[in-house]
Amino acid sequence: MTDNGPVRRLVTRLRSSSAVAASAVDRFVSPERMLLYPVALLIGSVVVMTAAIALGDMPFIAGGNVVLPDFLAHWTGGRMLLDGDAGVLYDPFAQKVLQTDELGEGPLSWFVSPPFSAYLYVPFAMLDYGTAALAWTVLSAACLVAAGHLVRPFAPRLFRDHARGVYVVLLATQPVFELLGSGQDTGASVLLWVAGIRLLLAGRDVLGGSVLALGLFKPQLFFVVPIVLVVQGRWRALAAWAATAAALALLSVRAVGVDGVVDWAQVLTSDTFHTVVQAAQAWKMQSLPALATTLGLPSSTSGVIAVAAVLVVIGQLWRARSRGVAELPMWMLAMTATVVASPHLVVYDLVVALVPILWIVEHIGSRTTRLSCVALFVLTWTIPVRHVIGGPFEAAWSAIPLTILWVVLARSIGVTGRTVRGPARRWPSRTASQSRVRPATRGSAAGDGT
Repeated sequence: MTDNGPVRRLVTRLRSSSAVAASAVDRFVSPERMLLYPVALLIGSVVVMTAAIALGDMPFIAGGNVVLPDFLAHWTGGRMLLDGDAGVLYDPFAQKVLQTDELGEGPLSWFVSPPFSAYLYVPFAMLDYGTAALAWTVLSAACLVAAGHLVRPFAPRLFRDHARGVYVVLLATQPVFELLGSGQDTGASVLLWVAGIRLLLAGRDVLGGSVLALGLFKPQLFFVVPIVLVVQGRWRALAAWAATAAALALLSVRAVGVDGVVDWAQVLTSDTFHTVVQAAQAWKMQSLPALATTLGLPSSTSGVIAVAAVLVVIGQLWRARSRGVAELPMWMLAMTATVVASPHLVVYDLVVALVPILWIVEHIGSRTTRLSCVALFVLTWTIPVRHVIGGPFEAAWSAIPLTILWVVLARSIGVTGRTVRGPARRWPSRTASQSRVRPATRGSAAGDGT
């Protein structure tokens, strides 16, 4: 027989060294430092952003780049509808001509959102681009503030004892800065997520299902919603979700016709989209499929990973229902799995991940949780630097702490496939104003946090 003694000793030493290193880092992560570094980043980033705008010539910032480059794509979609050019809404040449006429020569900011979402930007397209960008920033900030208020019952102890620190840390995250600085629309996404869950937990199924369906302007962030509703047996909410989704589909047809909807679908599956967006911007992506892409694995690998992750969360959700897990941790599980599995998750989309992370920190105060959050914070802030360095540094390593947090959450509510000792415990349903969160423990159901 082969002597595995040296291998076992090596594994033991590696585990021991890792434990010592993790313990040292964990001791370094004190409450004071957890507040000091985000405050420094927050102040520094605000100063840099303010200087870039002040030294520029609106709607351009210092260096000649247009302010809110991603919002330019959305503004373009709204202006093309306003100008009656819906027939060429997804024609990059037509979009480029419009942007050049408005702002002069520059790189194309490509509108590829679902057709119905262009209606959202029609009011902004009535304004000149600089004014529209300012108005959009105010709206995005308002969405974040509203989401921050609505999410408080998900982590009541954190907000009761450390509200100021929690808000500072959230504001200092790279996803929030990237969201506001690029002009993206994920602020509305996180607001719809939180508002929809709050409505469902309050028993307002029709309104909750409809609100969550509105998030389909970013389908990659909401694809898991109907799965959760089926597992929870919320048939009225599912019907409302389906009816709203159908209405949005009809709105898309009204905007661009059936051929225009086909054009949109073809854009998302085109080689140009894969080259210009998926591959060229892979360094900004943060999910497991993106990690596979940035590590140079075959393109089919990312699709396999995404499908496998979805199948895993479906199994976890079914086990959660059979074991009496409350609905809020089920939603937190679904949101975490969404950001891990999404085939298109840019760093600003991680604003959505902040919601389940708050719940995890509230209920699962383990060393693994703390270190994963710190790792995610550092990895997201160093994305630009790692992109410049290139090589393996550029890979979407943020997907690893995200996946670890998913595993920690799944284990804490007893849905990892392991045998759960003792009978499952079902917490009674409560409204947002009545319930109090119970701590999650392995092998038992977690409390309903609203």
